[in-house]
Amino acid sequence: MTRYRVRARKVPLLRPINDRTQGDWSNEAVNGADVFYQNKGDEVTRKTLYVIAGVVLALVGSMIFNLSERNTFAQIRGPLRSQFRTDCGPGLLLGRYAYKLEGTLPGTGPVRLVGVLTHSQDDSGNFVLSGADTFNADGQIIPRTYIGTYDVAFDCSGTGSYTDSLGHVVNYKFAVGEAGNTLYLIGTDPGTQVSGVATRIDSYYPETHGAGTGFAAPTPTGIKPQIKPE
Repeated sequence: MTRYRVRARKVPLLRPINDRTQGDWSNEAVNGADVFYQNKGDEVTRKTLYVIAGVVLALVGSMIFNLSERNTFAQIRGPLRSQFRTDCGPGLLLGRYAYKLEGTLPGTGPVRLVGVLTHSQDDSGNFVLSGADTFNADGQIIPRTYIGTYDVAFDCSGTGSYTDSLGHVVNYKFAVGEAGNTLYLIGTDPGTQVSGVATRIDSYYPETHGAGTGFAAPTPTGIKPQIKPE
């Protein structure tokens, strides 16, 4: 009878995976967590930087837009301001005005006047005035004519003086309104209390004043307006 010998082989009950100990696994877990949170921190930092960069770019863009808008508005505002601003001077009043005055004169009582006033220039370039009106002095109707000079300051205030066909020398002041279309007049001689309003009828402009209607206002002898040809 044949006998067989069986040799037993020793097999370990537990074998560490990849020959790693429990301590190795614990250290790897800790290190992995550190790497994970570090990566998350880097990601949060990057997002924060992106947000900050976006805010800065938005602010810079807004500043550039505001500056550009200001410059554009300034460029537009300049011509508009020039377009609507009235540059007062005697040339602004060249032309004819219809007026009505009323008040009192020393030794005369209540008076009322209606007439047409013409502003023009003579051969020497002086600004002169002339006109004709109807004078109602306490019920007495008196026609008259006159001729004189006037001036207008840069602040749109003006002065005038004339001698009428009755032999009176009259001085007055006025204010220019509505770009020269309206004049507010008041007498300045002692004892005179006369005031009123003059409204533009039409106008003409010499070469030095700019384009106008080309109207030649009638003037007394010796006064020749410089008319811009059409």
